[in-house]
Amino acid sequence: MKVNLVILILVLLLFISLGVQAASEAEVLKDIFRKESASLESLFADSFLEQVSLTQIEAIVNQYGSALGAVQAAEKTENGYSLQFEKGTAPAQITLNEEGKIIGLWFGNYSLAEDNLDTILAELKELPGELSVSVIKNNQVKVLSYNEQKLMAVGSTFKLHVLKKLYEEIEDSDKSWSDIVELGAENRSLPSGILQSWSLGTPLTLRSLSNLMISQSDNTATDHLIDFLGRENLEDGLKDINIPFLKTREFFMLKFSDDDQLRDCLLYTS
Repeated sequence: MKVNLVILILVLLLFISLGVQAASEAEVLKDIFRKESASLESLFADSFLEQVSLTQIEAIVNQYGSALGAVQAAEKTENGYSLQFEKGTAPAQITLNEEGKIIGLWFGNYSLAEDNLDTILAELKELPGELSVSVIKNNQVKVLSYNEQKLMAVGSTFKLHVLKKLYEEIEDSDKSWSDIVELGAENRSLPSGILQSWSLGTPLTLRSLSNLMISQSDNTATDHLIDFLGRENLEDGLKDINIPFLKTREFFMLKFSDDDQLRDCLLYTS
């Protein structure tokens, strides 16, 4: 009887401990978006700050806060947490050490609460200039279209092609979203984004690079993924007008070149 009682007490203590841990993680996640810059550093372990600077953390937090507003809750999910903001949600994962300091942190792509295709198209139509939109799922299902026959420069939407190829590479090979790529000088580009100011050699997972490529249109993240996937892989199936498949760094080098002929090459890269 005493043995059973001891086991029961241990089980209860375990559940209480897990409950306190989950509550602490949720509170720390909310504190990240509530703390002033001066006190944000106190949430992180020294080992984390040695890998990621406070400036980099603030840039990410500000980006999510600007898009989503104030944080309201952190709800536990199967894969981590769902952060609830005024204007939307974002997935998150967090790991704390014994002192309650952050030693692991990840934020996924956010979703706006009132986003839908009709709203997006209406907002696009309000922009100045010409508009052409074509959204096709897996080259089969037409999701959204407007003035689609007009050929126009695609801008940063080419990054969706990079993302699709990355998904295919991970699905069809032994590559993983957790694979590490180190920031290199040869793939450092100009803004938009934040990685152009990060230290060379900083390790980033493929998931982190893809998140930054899409959420912030990060050019340096994009060029690292293009290098990882390979130019020939990305050019496979594209029309000649999209070959060679330029990195953003190469685009800027052409754009700001003193050579008129090189600048003219941009006419064939859009």
